[in-house]
Amino acid sequence: MKKAIKKWVEKWLQPYRRQLEGVDPSLPERSLQPIPVAVIGGGLAGLVTASILAERNFRVTVFEKNPYVGGKLGAWEKELPNVGKTWIDHGFHAFFYQYYNLRAFLGKIDVLKNLVPIPEYLIHGKQIHLSFKDVETTPVLNLLAMRKKGIFQLKDIFLHPRLLELMELLKYSPVRTFEKYDTTSFLQFSDQLGIPKPMQRMFISFTRAFFADPDRMSTAELMKSFHFFYLSHDFGIQYDYLKGDCYHLLIEPALQYLDKHNGRVLTNQDIRTVEKDSKGYIVQGQRFPYVVLAADAPAVSRLVSKIQFLRREDPEWQEQLMGLREAQGYAIYKIWIDRQLPEEYPPFFIVDRERVLDACAQFHLIDPKAAAWSREHTGGVFELHCYAVPKELYGDEQGMKEVFLTELVQIFPGLKGFRISAESFHMNNNFTAFYTGLYKARPSFSEKVKDFLIAGDWVKLPIPAMLMEAAASSGLLAANRILQKEGLRQEPIWTVPLEGILS
Repeated sequence: MKKAIKKWVEKWLQPYRRQLEGVDPSLPERSLQPIPVAVIGGGLAGLVTASILAERNFRVTVFEKNPYVGGKLGAWEKELPNVGKTWIDHGFHAFFYQYYNLRAFLGKIDVLKNLVPIPEYLIHGKQIHLSFKDVETTPVLNLLAMRKKGIFQLKDIFLHPRLLELMELLKYSPVRTFEKYDTTSFLQFSDQLGIPKPMQRMFISFTRAFFADPDRMSTAELMKSFHFFYLSHDFGIQYDYLKGDCYHLLIEPALQYLDKHNGRVLTNQDIRTVEKDSKGYIVQGQRFPYVVLAADAPAVSRLVSKIQFLRREDPEWQEQLMGLREAQGYAIYKIWIDRQLPEEYPPFFIVDRERVLDACAQFHLIDPKAAAWSREHTGGVFELHCYAVPKELYGDEQGMKEVFLTELVQIFPGLKGFRISAESFHMNNNFTAFYTGLYKARPSFSEKVKDFLIAGDWVKLPIPAMLMEAAASSGLLAANRILQKEGLRQEPIWTVPLEGILS
């Protein structure tokens, strides 16, 4: 039976990795003349766009508001007592195997060698310990495997016939799914279907990975993410992670690659507006025939409200861009302590959250410098994540720290009484909101205004990519549009199947 299902799934979904558009190999690769391009935003989308164009002989300038490059992949150096100088990341990042376009970029800048596989995908808490290690990776079979993990039982379906609506996960369609489910929150959907508690906990950990509580997360966006991460390929839910800090292992190689191809990166660039005349666009007093707007969602919303030519040429598109919303705030609390976890856990795992603690990274198992500190001090280096900060705690650093530490000890009583040698905390709200009812007005990738393009994880894409893969894919699409306009060969764009197996 298992072999029959596997063959059927492979027949309907293969190839799991497919090319979105054909590439004309007869077209030239490089521009004969260096053509200026402005990329506003030095996050992942901006770096992908800039790298592709720079290697094709475009004169690329990246304008980044922060003093560091990388956006949500950015990192900065900080002096800490009892630790010295160390690099602080925005948080642990998972590089899933179906991130086809991101991985192509990482291969281009020679970063794939810096990735190592996670031993297992784990959700752990006081009431759940769910490991996806050695779970069948073929779609459909991986869903059935959840029964063995105690996520659901066959009797649940007979007792709650509405649970059959979960088959919609296998029927994902970018049109029908959003028409039917985008205005329904996952909490509403879960309550209507009577989803069993263990399954509900698994899904809620998924919603928070997109920086939203279940009463805000669009059910359609959740279905898209489940299709992308679990039901459209045979990798399962395993991933790679960087074996050290993000700056040295990813951002620095990206900057070196840009420098090699004469790309410029300017930091501390607070762009207030973009102007346009008959000769092109003006950014920070410099003229460009092309502009790619690749900042994060809240920054884009603020900037476009001040761009006059958008109001003249396409006010409806400007309204869409201005309507982009940030997700709930997130917080990262990194601590150097005199203890390690009493039992063996993977370097990163999801926490079944009580109030704030969504995930935990053990940096003494990830970063060589943290490992050295751990050996010297017989302790551990932990990064505690909250992906959706409760409203009453946003902006309250001390309150967040106290709840983080309380919940850590509640889940791991063996840590009770630990001492902190050093700490670093930051809170922000620059991720894209995937709340109910936002999809329809989300700006899609298209050239609404001539030679003015957009890129970011907030762009409505022709493929079901999410998070870092969405950012990388949008940057690729923006670069390809410019290459196409200049008569040059485009880059291949890869994707998982566009729809679910039962669509």
